[in-house]
Formats: sequence, structure tokens, C-alpha cells
Amino acid sequence: MIKIKNYIGTEIDNITRIIELGLLKNLERSLGREAYGQALPVFMVGHMINISNIYKNLGLNINHVLLSRESIITHRTIKVGESLRVRTYLRDAYEQQASSNPIGFIILESVGNVGSDIAFYCERVLAVRGGFSRGKNS
Repeated sequence: MIKIKNYIGTEIDNITRIIELGLLKNLERSLGREAYGQALPVFMVGHMINISNIYKNLGLNINHVLLSRESIITHRTIKVGESLRVRTYLRDAYEQQASSNPIGFIILESVGNVGSDIAFYCERVLAVRGGFSRGKNS
């Protein structure tokens, strides 16, 4: 818990992604319809963050983490070929007791920019089964 508390209020990941047409074509093929054209659908925006790197930086086991809630506000359409810069910050981390086991909660805030324009804001709440690790290495 001490390690995670040290990151509160700081940027924990920064990644640049280029929106490729193949991503949208695979999505359309998976859903069995053509509906998105040349723009990233809103429900895909949250997947632009580098979650595996965030888990690594925070020392989380992917098998113990559940997405509790995700809120997305889009400010503009993200189109194929655009370069999207996504910065993720740790807003808060805390634990609550649930029956006999603790559950940890992590609140992440991500902001996506295309050039100097804000494209989206995303807030994710992660639930960590068993709480946060303790000891000398935490």
C-alpha cells in the first residue's frame, strides 16, 4: 500500500497511439456490422490507455484486478491516422473491508490529446481483490 500511496497525484503512464484502420476493421468484423467508418467509437476510448504497464508500475497482479467502473467524456471525434497521446494519473487508492477480506480501490484518470486538443477524459475505478500488498517490498 505504501508504494501505491506514493504515486497518488502523479503521472503513472504516458503513451502515444496511432489510430489505425485495421483496428476499426477488426472491430467491425467482430461485431458483424459496419458502423464506425473512419472514427474510433466512444466505447473503445478507454482501451487506449496502457493498462498492462500501469498494473506493472503499481505492482498489481492482473488476476486480482476487476474494472469496477469506467466513465468517459469525449470532446472530439478521434479519426483514423490521428496520433493520440494518453496520459494516466493515479487519483486515489484506498482499501475497504468486505466480509473477511480487504478490497483495494484504485482511481485512475486518463486524458487523451490529439495535438494540443483534448480528445477525451476517462476515469476508471479498479477493484483489487485481497487489497494491496504489504511488507518490506511494497
